[in-house]
Amino acid sequence: MKINIKRRIAQTISLVVLNLNFWCVIALQPYCLPVMHCDACLLSFFGCPVGVVSRAVAFHAVPWMTIGIFLTAGVLVGRFFCGWVCPAGFVQDLLYKIPSPKFHIPRPLDMVKYIFLVVAVVAVPYFISRDTHWFYCNYCPVGTLEVALPDMIRYRDFAMDYWLVVRFSVVALVFILAVLSSRSFCRTMCPIGAMIAVFNRVTSLFRIKIKSDKCIRCSKCDKACPMDVQVMSTQDEKRGINKRSECIGCLTCEQACPVKAIDNNSRAIFRC
Repeated sequence: MKINIKRRIAQTISLVVLNLNFWCVIALQPYCLPVMHCDACLLSFFGCPVGVVSRAVAFHAVPWMTIGIFLTAGVLVGRFFCGWVCPAGFVQDLLYKIPSPKFHIPRPLDMVKYIFLVVAVVAVPYFISRDTHWFYCNYCPVGTLEVALPDMIRYRDFAMDYWLVVRFSVVALVFILAVLSSRSFCRTMCPIGAMIAVFNRVTSLFRIKIKSDKCIRCSKCDKACPMDVQVMSTQDEKRGINKRSECIGCLTCEQACPVKAIDNNSRAIFRC
């Protein structure tokens, strides 16, 4: 089975499973899926990392458990979650397939997500409050779709105040940019991606590498990468492709390579 088919199956399953809570909230069921949700589910034992981090920071505490989880994930598989599991990433992949003019986001804008992480997720709760509109969750497009929208449907309250207009405008903007530019939200606005990307450079177990003796330098891997990583240059740097902070481990480059010069060690890991 081709890599892209395997990835789409994994992403589809994740999209359904990780968002079952949406229907539970609407149906007023007293349960929900306890993962990747924050305010939408009071029973969650592991909510959105942004919510977990910001709550700890608001109390001027260090979220050691969350840091440990991200460090472990970074060391083991890097941003594999972004490429194979994250529903937001999957939705962007589908939107990008819509025929339209396309453009590449300038690479320096990749740094904007770190600004969101440091300022809107950490500094604002620490120095001001989580209740202010400047706090990231209060305009996060994923939070709008997973929390605000289900609540509107649940209570049949579709009145739009100023801030709801802002929130849904952000969602519309993110969707439009996803159609025009691959993974634009992941690259510029997602603080979870920023958290994992920090540890991507220390990934040790999972590796994606170019066999320099086979590479014909056709640049097809560079053109295929949804995160605009300069894949081919990694062989000159003697480092794995997924050591790059923007690599999401999607293996699109491996599938695009016409001479099978790109390989990963997932089979060796599972054999162990």
